[in-house]
Amino acid sequence: MNCEVSVSTESWRSVTEHVLPEGAVVESAAFLFARAGSTASNRTLTVFDQYLAQPQDFSRQQGDYLELADAARIRLLKRAHECQGAIVEIHSHPWQPVAEFSWADLAGFRECVPQMRWRLDHRPYTAIVVAPTSFDALVWWDDETPAPLTSVSVGGQVLRPTGRTIGALNEHRRAI
Repeated sequence: MNCEVSVSTESWRSVTEHVLPEGAVVESAAFLFARAGSTASNRTLTVFDQYLAQPQDFSRQQGDYLELADAARIRLLKRAHECQGAIVEIHSHPWQPVAEFSWADLAGFRECVPQMRWRLDHRPYTAIVVAPTSFDALVWWDDETPAPLTSVSVGGQVLRPTGRTIGALNEHRRAI
């Protein structure tokens, strides 16, 4: 099944410029609020609002690690709950040549995504990591198992994730 995030060109540009400013040395984040829609063969998250995280929104913000403060997480969940929206998390890896979630990201998802989805009344949760030349993405739609996001449609232009993370997760599952 295809799963896509649809976002305006202006929103995508502001988010990517925010999380990957020129000369970035620390990870940063932004959050999109989206309406979830489904057909027999497609799932779409249509973005209608965004929040660009500020330094005070993080309990830790380093070159290779980012942790959202509890107060910021509560504000994001409250906003999503009020507008009945799904959350699309976007964070940066300014040091990565090709985008892929880190093992620390994946460990954080295992801890955080079930709680976020429960608080979102089981609406989808999507995570996108952007590097200077690419992005990768995972979505939790039906359960707590991540699936690949097929694409991000930016003003009608279809962008494809690297798929490196889901490939590594599948390799890991086959190995155990």
